[in-house]
Amino acid sequence: MKKIMLILVAVMLLGFVGKAQTHQKWVYFSQGETSISGMLYFAGNKTWKEENSATTTVWVFEEKVNSREEVILYDKSRNFFIRLTNNSMYYKDGANGVWTLLYKGRWDN
Repeated sequence: MKKIMLILVAVMLLGFVGKAQTHQKWVYFSQGETSISGMLYFAGNKTWKEENSATTTVWVFEEKVNSREEVILYDKSRNFFIRLTNNSMYYKDGANGVWTLLYKGRWDN
């Protein structure tokens, strides 16, 4: 009986650990708006894409970090990083920049 309990606990813990990497889509709102104005979504193989209502350009990012607390993405073509949290998107220029709030938003998995 103890072995079964240990196995169940292990499976539950593994399930929680696996969920730390489940961020798939983040939506954001322009300042003062309530409708979605853009999104970033996981496209596979550590690649994320951004689409928004202001342009037809689809921006491509490389995933650097994906944890429960945040996802950090890098855009090589523009040399800047995006940091997604539960309710905010930040950006910084290059490796030495300072994180600056860009949009409010949320995970939409």
